Amino acid sequence: MAGSRSADSKHRIVVLFFIILFLFALLGVRLVWIQVVRGSYYAELAVGTRTRGVEIEAKRGDIVDRNGKVLAVSIVTDSVYAIPGEIEDSETTAAVLSDILGVPKGDVLKSITRQQFHVYVKHKITKEQSDKIREARLTGIGLEPRSQRFYPLDNRASHVLGFAGTDNQGLYGLEVAYEDELVGENGSITAEYDARHQEIPGGTHVYTAPKDGHTLHLTLDETIQYMVERELQDAVKEHKVKQGTAIVMDIQTGGILAMASYPDFNPNTPFEVPVERWRNPAVSDMFEPGSIFKIVTLSAALAEDAVSMSETFTCTGSLTIPGATIGCTRTHGKQTLQEGVNNSCNAVFITLSQRLGMETMYQYIRAFSFGQKTGIDYPGEATGLVIDESRLRQVDLARVSFGQAISVTPLQMVSAAATIANGGLFQTPHFVDHVTDSSGNLIDNWKNHSEFRQIISGEDSERIRDMLEKVVSEGTGRNAYIPGYKVAGKTGTAQKVVDGVYAEGKYVASFLGFAPADNPRLAMIVVMDEPSGKVYYGGQVAAPVFKNVIHEALQYLEIMPNTADGEDAENANQNGITVPDLAGRTIESAEAKLTKAELRVSVQGTGSQVLRQFPEAGVKVSVNSAVRIFTGSAGSDRIVVPDIRGMTMRGCAEILEMYGLCMTTGGSGTAVSQNPAPGTEVDKNSSVHVQFQ
Repeated sequence: MAGSRSADSKHRIVVLFFIILFLFALLGVRLVWIQVVRGSYYAELAVGTRTRGVEIEAKRGDIVDRNGKVLAVSIVTDSVYAIPGEIEDSETTAAVLSDILGVPKGDVLKSITRQQFHVYVKHKITKEQSDKIREARLTGIGLEPRSQRFYPLDNRASHVLGFAGTDNQGLYGLEVAYEDELVGENGSITAEYDARHQEIPGGTHVYTAPKDGHTLHLTLDETIQYMVERELQDAVKEHKVKQGTAIVMDIQTGGILAMASYPDFNPNTPFEVPVERWRNPAVSDMFEPGSIFKIVTLSAALAEDAVSMSETFTCTGSLTIPGATIGCTRTHGKQTLQEGVNNSCNAVFITLSQRLGMETMYQYIRAFSFGQKTGIDYPGEATGLVIDESRLRQVDLARVSFGQAISVTPLQMVSAAATIANGGLFQTPHFVDHVTDSSGNLIDNWKNHSEFRQIISGEDSERIRDMLEKVVSEGTGRNAYIPGYKVAGKTGTAQKVVDGVYAEGKYVASFLGFAPADNPRLAMIVVMDEPSGKVYYGGQVAAPVFKNVIHEALQYLEIMPNTADGEDAENANQNGITVPDLAGRTIESAEAKLTKAELRVSVQGTGSQVLRQFPEAGVKVSVNSAVRIFTGSAGSDRIVVPDIRGMTMRGCAEILEMYGLCMTTGGSGTAVSQNPAPGTEVDKNSSVHVQFQ
């Protein structure tokens, strides 16, 4: 028995030995697997558990106008956040934040009681608000510095610029069109920390610098943009227009110098207006152009030799074609081609379209980019609507010839006018002239993306310029006449189509033109949607806006009037008005004096008496020119910055001194821009930087 037990014990020891040996073998294999085969993986994993990275946000690129004026910039502002689980008294916290931030208490309470670890209460708060929140020491409430988009000129060029969201990503306009150029690349800081969350000396420490976004240098001119917005807003209010739109284009380059629509919005607070207002009507809205489209028909007819300058036409008040009898505004009788253009006679243009035929007429419609995109560097461009050639009837062709049965965008029309004025050469309209990196190195240029095509000859371009100049000096466009300059243009008054039929009493008034006609520099379109009252013609509603903007812009660009040419000199002398002396008068008296003199008034300040004026008394100006009167605002600690652009350095200094403001300068000559912008409320003794050119 004893021997048997001894043998069993030895057997168990042997088995146990082999089991232990097997386990050690498995352990060895596992160690080899971990340390040799998978060693690098676990090493990286170990580093990862003690390594933390902090992302460094890249600065979004600036957007500047053609003179370097900043239109959009990224700044660091505080955002208020809440950690709902740490808030002790939600009601009291909500009340304090509501008072500081100006947000309804209910909205704040809803935010800070959400079932989330972390919520934002409000972005882009002011320094004063940040200071008050820090002083309040609210449990569970904190401040986080974040890069935010800021538009220093508020509503200026809002439809063009668009805006960026709270995460600094482009959402509308050029901000989204050039997102890849503007956004930049974020950087980071990576370091190793121990169990106590302290950085390990000599551990991994990697810094990856952020790459800031590129800067967009626009063709837009902030000063001309201001002129357009001012005149457009005044006209919309005066004529109770549903919506006004205007574009100014550099004829020689195709660059957009100004583009505006009113009503507009403030891109710093875009969600305070209906989202429909964000859309840019100048690029995205379509309308029946009416008579301004006749310049396309005229161009095609002259280019194809379908008419001669000496030819005469007879208008009986209507013209019958297969499918309809189309009327004219009145019976014009016998008239030359020039007289037909001056009179905007439908019968003449229907005759021209019949001679051209459907195929040829459509070749020019397509060549001028109607029915397709112009290629502008902006999102949401509409193509317009052109009847398909397979469904086109004679009556449709006739209506297209004078701007019915076709829909266009304001951009397409001003581009066509610029092409005709530019020797018949089409250039792709564009906003961005060039792109630079954060160090100022050139990255891209608009010429790399622009299309050039010859549509009509230089000789035909010159003939059309001369004819359209007579429309302004002799025909329906007289309200666009500028003494000393040759202005070419065409009026348009189109009945609106609503639900497929022409609506009674609803019109789109427009004016399309360029100047100087003998050496074209600026093309402009003005479109007024649904003017109210008895005054609704393009020559009455839109042409004055064109005149006021182009006159001021030509002077700003130092394109001098040619008053030495007989008729221009005579007209300038006849229409010139001497600015009266308004010093010491009440506002009411000054306004009455200027109205009687056929001049417009712009009041600057809150006082009751006129202290200064611009232009000065005795200066000769044209009919309907604007005269600025400065009334002062003595005794107030907050000053509304006056508009001093266009004035001499001495005049600017005197006006700002009168208002209790200081002046810093750049350049010499005439004031072309100022910062803060006109209308901004600042503290007394604040500094205004004025750029002279």
